[in-house]
Formats: sequence, structure tokens, C-alpha cells
Amino acid sequence: MEDNNFEKRLKVVEAEISLLRVLKSIELFKFYNGENIDLHINQYSKNYEQIILFFKYLKIDFKSFLPFQSSLPFPDDSDDEEKDPFSKTNVKKNAPKKFSLTFDLNTNFQNLYIIIEILNNFGLEKVFYSNETGNSVTIGSYSEHYDIPLSKPFEIKTILDMPFYYSTINVLCQYYKVTEFYILSKLDRNLLEEFHNDNFGKRDDDDEERDTFNALTDGQYGDFEDWKNNNGDYDNLRDDLGY
Repeated sequence: MEDNNFEKRLKVVEAEISLLRVLKSIELFKFYNGENIDLHINQYSKNYEQIILFFKYLKIDFKSFLPFQSSLPFPDDSDDEEKDPFSKTNVKKNAPKKFSLTFDLNTNFQNLYIIIEILNNFGLEKVFYSNETGNSVTIGSYSEHYDIPLSKPFEIKTILDMPFYYSTINVLCQYYKVTEFYILSKLDRNLLEEFHNDNFGKRDDDDEERDTFNALTDGQYGDFEDWKNNNGDYDNLRDDLGY
């Protein structure tokens, strides 16, 4: 009997905590102005219907999209579930593996923070920086982690622990432990092509490497030239520093 009472009280507490999170999101929304944030929501996203209802309630502008629709041709009169992009089979098959979000460099961080706070109520798992110059935010993205610069995903708590007044580039510099110059230098590069290039990571740009080394170590590992002459390796360095 006592166990049943405890479980009931626990459920009540959990429900109250969940309600407080929603109320916090609504209160935080008072700071949302919609500037420099272009929201796109994947219709295959986890809890899509509930999310758009909440966004409509808060009067947040967004665009819905159905991915892969053009890659699923089917006759209008077909009853074949396998050819219907709206069928349960294809919705499940085309849904992102994780409930993720991507954002661009010029996305307003305060607005992004609020959106992430809201989506945290709906099970958002990861946040990715897309290395683009726009202000697009994709909810229900298909991003995966690649071992290339600026690709490490953010945990939700990491974003929400950032100071609310930060700019997006402040967040990126602090999280990736790099300089603004390093971030901006990556914008015109095809990172996936670099990833598959055997010479990736062996560029002769000493200034860029020095900036990265100094930002990562903050003087803990001495002079860049000494470290490099001693066969310094960035992967080992990041591991040693816990990144």
C-alpha cells in the first residue's frame, strides 16, 4: 500500500515539474521577437502535432516541410502503403533517428535559446551547428556527428547553461574552444570534401593552427612552435583536455 502511495505522489510531483517547465517556456517566450530566426519543422519530427499546436498558441512563425516527398513517386489512385509517403510505414522509415535541431551562424541566439527551451519539453535530444551564414533553424534535422571541425553536437543542457545574452558566435567560440577567425574561416569550405581528403588536418596555415592551439590550451601547453616540433597532435590534445 505504501509503495502505491509513493508512486502516486511521485507521479503528481513529475506532473507538477512538467507543468512548471511549460510555464517557464511560456514566460521566457516574452523575450522572443522572431528576428533572425527562420524556423522549419520536419513533419516527421517527434511530437510534431503537439509542437505546432504549442507554436501556434505562442504565435511563433514557422514553416512545415515534408522531406523526401519528391523521392516517393506514387500514383494518385494507388492504395499501396509502401508508395504512400504519409503511410505509417514510410513516416516511421523517413523519421529522423534522433530529435535534433540545426542552426546557422546568424541565428539570433536569444530566440534560438527560447526555441530550444520550448522543445526541451518535447524531448529534443541534440543541437547541431550547420556551418552556414544564414539564420535558418531546422527542427527535426537529419544531422549526424562527423569528425570534422565544428560538428560536435551540443547537449541541450549545454546550450541552456550558456548566458542568455551571448551572441551565437560567442557560444560557438566558447563551446568549440576556437577563435572567431577560425569559425569564419570555415564558412567557405566544403567540410565533407575535406573530411574525405587524405590531407585533411595537414594544412600549412600556421596562423590558423596557432590560434586554435592557443584557444584550446590557454597557455597550459606552452608555446605552439615547441608543441608542434614535438609532434603535437590535435586529436590527442583535445582528448587530453576533455573536448
